[in-house]
This record gives sequence, structure tokens and C-alpha cells, in this order.
Amino acid sequence: MNNTGPVKPAVGPAPTDGLEAVLCIDIGSRTQDALVYTRGENPANIPRFVLPSPALLLARHIAAHTDTGRGVYLYGTIMGDGFVLALSRHLDAGLPASMHPETAAAFAENGIPLPSSLGIDERCPEGYSPMQTRDVDLAY
Repeated sequence: MNNTGPVKPAVGPAPTDGLEAVLCIDIGSRTQDALVYTRGENPANIPRFVLPSPALLLARHIAAHTDTGRGVYLYGTIMGDGFVLALSRHLDAGLPASMHPETAAAFAENGIPLPSSLGIDERCPEGYSPMQTRDVDLAY
């Protein structure tokens, strides 16, 4: 690890390397904040918005399945751990939950603890609702 001292804040306009606009996203455990920097735009007019974080939305989705007694199957990429408490409550309620092995490995490699009673399955078990884990979806 290169430990050369404190990081100095950038001074001046954001570097855009010839781009006309830059989308900046900060994803936390409860919210995701975004702004769109456009070259030459008055900073007071830069569009900004705050939305629930993907992990919070997944937690709400899991909780809805807990309320209705349905199993959940998680697959996808690494994301924030804001959904793990909802997943634990789902399992504590005696309801089934499972995760794709590559998804579980990605969480483990990043130090995000998962409930020990979570199942690991290559495919979504019959009767479970599939739910994708991901922080950013740029397909929209």
C-alpha cells in the first residue's frame, strides 16, 4: 500500500478529458446521490438528485417476501451490505433464502458476512423469487 500522506483536494474545475458531461454517483447504504457535471455549466444549475440505495431497495423487496412467506434467491454482482439485515430476518422467520455461489464468493471476498443458514444454489430453486444484487445498472 502506498502511504504518501494525506490526499490533497483537487482545485479548479473537474477534469473531463474532453467529455462534455460527467455523471457522478455516490452510493451509500441508505441513499445514492448523483449529479451531472456539464462543461461550462454554472455550478448552481448542475442537476443533482438523491434516491434510495440499491441495497435499501433490495432490503425492502426481501422484507416484502418475508411478509408474504416467499423464498428469495439472490444472484448478481457485489453490492453494499444494506440488505443483509433483511435477509437475516427472512431466514430467522424460517423462510428459505439462497444465493448463487459466485455471488456469495464475491461478498465473502469483500468481507461482507452473510448468514450461515443461507443456501447456495447454481440455479434459482423452484418457488423462490430471483433478485439481482448490484449497485449500479447503467443499462437504463
